[in-house]
Amino acid sequence: MTSPGTDSSPLDLSALHNQYWGLRHGTSEAIELGIIAYDPDGLGGRYGLTPHGREEVTTSVTQALMQYPQLKNCVFFVSPLRRTQETADQAAKILTPTDRITAAEIRERNFAEFEGQSLANCSKIWPYDAEDPSSEPFGVESVNAVRSRFFSLIRGIEDKYQGSTILLISHGDPLHIIQAAFQENHPPVRPNQNLHFKPAEIHRLN
Repeated sequence: MTSPGTDSSPLDLSALHNQYWGLRHGTSEAIELGIIAYDPDGLGGRYGLTPHGREEVTTSVTQALMQYPQLKNCVFFVSPLRRTQETADQAAKILTPTDRITAAEIRERNFAEFEGQSLANCSKIWPYDAEDPSSEPFGVESVNAVRSRFFSLIRGIEDKYQGSTILLISHGDPLHIIQAAFQENHPPVRPNQNLHFKPAEIHRLN
């Protein structure tokens, strides 16, 4: 099933009809290798979760469900990368979603020329994010562009669902960006532990 249709109308985050949560994927093979694997049609489609990553997801989601029973039978929207799809597979065993949609809008950030290179290159970008969320240093996708595609998906969800619990299964940087938007903190400022998803962490967004 594909993601719902979207439009470019303004999005009022204070007037949403659904409850939104974010789940970051568990520890991945790419993280273990220390490389940027963000392209869903390239390395992002090759590297999945480690065995430890699967355990992280099971533990985190089980604990979250005990505390927040509304997560049971929620609706999954999942980034197309292998590690998020495998995270959704693990989470589905516990949450039994009523629907599961692969959504390119919540894919990993496009890191351009850094694809396949060391994860250490990510920290080169974050100062630019804090200074200007519209900047595209080294060709990397801007904070504003990531936020815009998340908002586009949420508009479509709001058109299709009412009173539902929505779980966005995505990645560290994109979830950091969208959580900052929900908390009216533009742009994301690093380091900020309150706006950081560790592997397999799940947080309510609104």
